[in-house]
Amino acid sequence: MSALRMNDSGLGAQWRVVAAPAAMGSAIAVIELVGENTGDIDVAARSLGLGEIRVGAYRLKQFADVDTGIAARWSERSLHLMPHGGPALMRRLCQWLRDAGISEANQLPTWSDVVQAHPEARSEVEAATLWCMSAAASPGAVDVLLRQSELWKGRDPRGLRAHDKRFRDRVLHRLIEPATVLLVGAANVGKSCLLNALTGRTVSIVSDVAGTTRDHVGILTVCEDVTIRLIDTPGLRQTQDAVEAQAQKIAAKLWNQADLVLWCGDAAHGFCDIGDLTRDTARVLRVGTRRDLGTTSEPVDCSVSSVTGEGVRELRFQIAERLVPRSVRQAPVPWRFWAGLIADQD
Repeated sequence: MSALRMNDSGLGAQWRVVAAPAAMGSAIAVIELVGENTGDIDVAARSLGLGEIRVGAYRLKQFADVDTGIAARWSERSLHLMPHGGPALMRRLCQWLRDAGISEANQLPTWSDVVQAHPEARSEVEAATLWCMSAAASPGAVDVLLRQSELWKGRDPRGLRAHDKRFRDRVLHRLIEPATVLLVGAANVGKSCLLNALTGRTVSIVSDVAGTTRDHVGILTVCEDVTIRLIDTPGLRQTQDAVEAQAQKIAAKLWNQADLVLWCGDAAHGFCDIGDLTRDTARVLRVGTRRDLGTTSEPVDCSVSSVTGEGVRELRFQIAERLVPRSVRQAPVPWRFWAGLIADQD
């Protein structure tokens, strides 16, 4: 029901759609490739013509000669493909995966499967809570999930939810599937240092030479009790370097797909132009970096110093609050938390 099995072609990786546009309210879909053994993802990527994608990297790739999207390698055994999500395109991409010899992962468990797996549960919702607990990436999911049995009393968990609750469901789903957070800004404003400060370890290469970050560096980290995928993108500047220009092109595509953008600027460089994204205030946090060297004259949501640590804790709190506000978590409203993890129909 949940174990991956070697498919008939001998490839150990399997695929599944983990974020369909209709379900998540987005124009971008997410297809996950999961490998049973180390090396399975590398073999699958080559069979799809994607080439090498190292762990922690994003690449702009051609999918089946019909779409251009993002391929993100989160671990040795996990690769996400993020194409545009039209129904006809998704059908074509699913067939592309099958033609490459990669089999579809086992279907989602049914409610009957879940109830049978947890005979100790006192209700269907409690069984689903136990089932989904292990899939939740964020520590903050536990308290919210444990309240669901009480909140669902007298309600049919298999029934359709009211339309006005779907946004709340999508927000809370970030406790199950980590949200993507991008660091965006001009070259040399301290984005890589900030990523290292937020994660508490050295992840990004830090240098005073503009253009050092020519690739995307990604890592899972926890802000307060919310797990996020934090991505350091190349600094935005005019460049004749083809590799750096390509990396900036990928960064621009990622802006519209990210759940939250940390728009970074410092006293020396200010805030670079990020176009229409500046008006999307719900998805953008203005972060003044290098606070120890002076503060920018422009308004910011948070001012930080990666050297002294000032403001870093406050920024972690603001990131968590923007992605999954405590008011949403604490509202006494049932959450359809099993979406994408348990089949709605037996």
